[in-house]
Amino acid sequence: MNIAIIPNLTRENALDVTNCVVEELKKLGANYFFEKNTAENIKNISKEHTLDEDELLDYCDIVISIGGDGTILHTAKKAAIFHKPVLGINAGRLGFMADIEKNEISLLKKLIDGDYSIEKRMMLETSIMLNGEVEKKLYSINDTVFSRGTTLKLVEITVECDGKEVHKYLADGVIIATPTGSTAYSLSAGGPIVDPSIESMVLTPICTHSLFFRSVVFNAESVLKMCAEDFNSNDVYLSCDGEKSLHITKDNCVLIKKADISAKFIKLKTDNFVDTLNRKFSERNSQKI
Repeated sequence: MNIAIIPNLTRENALDVTNCVVEELKKLGANYFFEKNTAENIKNISKEHTLDEDELLDYCDIVISIGGDGTILHTAKKAAIFHKPVLGINAGRLGFMADIEKNEISLLKKLIDGDYSIEKRMMLETSIMLNGEVEKKLYSINDTVFSRGTTLKLVEITVECDGKEVHKYLADGVIIATPTGSTAYSLSAGGPIVDPSIESMVLTPICTHSLFFRSVVFNAESVLKMCAEDFNSNDVYLSCDGEKSLHITKDNCVLIKKADISAKFIKLKTDNFVDTLNRKFSERNSQKI
């Protein structure tokens, strides 16, 4: 088994957690590898444990991502293209996507022994269309967000499902979330929590100026289309999983559907979705006190 380790060293605790992971894998006699540029920032990593960035995910069987939820999501999207499973180790705050914490690194023995399960998570494929052609294609594990920019002017967004109009939203934006993403931005905007085993797409408007403000849950096989009307063309953007926003013009429309690839997350513990949900939100509440 060859293991790729991808830490986000900008996180305050990530280097410490990474060193602990390396020491544990050494004790277990595991083969582990870092991307070369990352390895330069970690002590005592020899060249035999490094690979070029474009080789790392292709060569390794399993990926360990160390950081917060954003880091784990970003890594999981890359790994999904290579059909590789990801183990998330929390070095952030809430760490909803992480399977284990720093104090649970001894559980890596289960990884080496093959004593784990793999949980598949639905992804979204988002296509920015121009004159009927795909201009850009993006993937998301949490959500795709269509929203206004820096001005306070609301955006009028028409949403269609399988060719039929759902609603015209006058709002700050619209979130299309996977079940995984239902506990992220969509939840903050008033959306429902959906068990990840139920494949679906959740539409949640953001601060809509309308009596029709509830979320709508669509079948995973649906194709959603979003277009903006009567807006300042410099002020509408698209973002997938909170990554860099892309400018959307009045000539663009956006198609969102279930992706043909899935994110795979390694589970070393037997916690189910409800266990994780209760634990993480209890942790968040205790941090506020």
